[in-house]
Amino acid sequence: MAVPFLTLIAKEAIFQLFNKIVLAQSVNRDYENYVATKGQTVTVILPETPTVQNAGGTFTSNAADPSTVNVTLSQWRETVPIKIDSRTQSMSEIDLALMYAQPVANALALDVETYLAGLMASGFTGTAIGTSGVAPTGVGPLGANIKAAFDAALTIPDDNRVVALGPTAEAAFHSTFGLYTTSGPLNTPDLVTGQLTNLGTRFGMNYLGSPLVQGTHQAGFAFHKTAISLACRPMQESKVAVTGTMVSVDYRGIGITLEHWHDPFSSADYLRAQMLYGASVTAPGRGFLIYD
Repeated sequence: MAVPFLTLIAKEAIFQLFNKIVLAQSVNRDYENYVATKGQTVTVILPETPTVQNAGGTFTSNAADPSTVNVTLSQWRETVPIKIDSRTQSMSEIDLALMYAQPVANALALDVETYLAGLMASGFTGTAIGTSGVAPTGVGPLGANIKAAFDAALTIPDDNRVVALGPTAEAAFHSTFGLYTTSGPLNTPDLVTGQLTNLGTRFGMNYLGSPLVQGTHQAGFAFHKTAISLACRPMQESKVAVTGTMVSVDYRGIGITLEHWHDPFSSADYLRAQMLYGASVTAPGRGFLIYD
């Protein structure tokens, strides 16, 4: 059975979107999984760390007691509808709507990443790393000192630690770490897998590059996954929409809704994408500003 045309576009758009987001992939997205409407809240679950005791003694147990935080789906965002008139459509041998899957993904990715970067700048309360007015360079400011800030707060788990650097600090990162592998022979290029914005792992921390995290005396952020939570749901599909004109897709906690319709009065097709999401700083002390 052939995949409906709009579903094909939506699947391509969600694939492109997921490959372009870096901050949204690095924050907590463990929440109640249901299709929601604007204004509803999603419960984010943050499991506690178990205690350790001597084995072989009297049996005791602790009931699971994860903390929960409600995140309001406050951001109902959409791309401005793209108008493709019949004259423009006739100039191409392929359907132009399919070509817009990637631009739609680019626009939505920029929107949600900008929102998250703003929350990090205003909501993280961990002790800032470095010195204001001094750009971080070298192994200490770009690596060891950041790890030390995480380690100083013993409640921060040693996994899912993320360092997001702006362009200036990213260039310094490459100058410091990008010339050689840590265990290979000299003159061997450092191999970094994944997206261009994934800079690899150093000191047990995953490094990302994003121009959105750079600001005045701000080189970027270091944070644990649980420091900020994102909830994103596709919109509820309308029950009165013409079949094949509206579709919602969801992939690993990131969802979008795509609409594609024809206006006979203007003889044009329209394409619009919508995203419903919300985010909250759930553990502000687990996020740090990196000075520049």
